[in-house]
Amino acid sequence: MANWISSVGEDGEARKQFFKPENHARIIQRAHYYPGGSEILIELIAEKSTGRILGAGAAGKEGVSKRIYIIATAITAGMSIGELTSLDLSYAPPFAPVWDPVLVAANDFKKKME
Repeated sequence: MANWISSVGEDGEARKQFFKPENHARIIQRAHYYPGGSEILIELIAEKSTGRILGAGAAGKEGVSKRIYIIATAITAGMSIGELTSLDLSYAPPFAPVWDPVLVAANDFKKKME
């Protein structure tokens, strides 16, 4: 599946101290009707009490760096998982589906936190 792997923020030992869902979000990179879409795996790590994003990892054949840049910006801004779900991200069928993989992963994570 992965030709590219990237991460940002807390990892490893922090996973034992902070909330992390048991499953990972797997999302197709492009609009479903657009040919050539591939799967991306996104994992988010957030603080238990506040939902503040602390780290992330992503793996896939394409678009990995774009998703990590988005999450790195969210970490720098001190955003929570809830705030991440509210981002207005670009939509272009050749490059991204209506719901960007970052938004899908954040929404899945938010449901697990509730």
